[in-house]
Amino acid sequence: MSYQQQISVTTKGHGDMHDLTEQVTSVVNASGIQTGTVNVFNVGSTAAIGTIEFEPGPGTKGPGPAECRLEQPTGAAAEVAEAIEKAGGCLVGPYKEPLAGHPVLLCVPPIDAVEATPFQRDLSDAP
Repeated sequence: MSYQQQISVTTKGHGDMHDLTEQVTSVVNASGIQTGTVNVFNVGSTAAIGTIEFEPGPGTKGPGPAECRLEQPTGAAAEVAEAIEKAGGCLVGPYKEPLAGHPVLLCVPPIDAVEATPFQRDLSDAP
């Protein structure tokens, strides 16, 4: 079974973005289909469809700076922090990303454990 419906969006120009979640949800509900895949497509070479994960939604700005402080990682983040330390690295900046509060761990790995990629050049001789 397939179902097709058109959604029209008017933009204001370069960089204009629209959240299509409600419109796509409405189309899916109208289809009566319970299981499947939704394909969202745009016509034209100057438009694009993208996704932004962990978006807090219209009318919200996410947590403030103080709410992004992460004193001690927990759960999976704590396990990753422990593995970093066990490998000889150093956790230097745990925080919660400001859109949805998911933990982010800024770390310094042991330099001897880092393999250069083909795109890295040698360090310069500059003082």
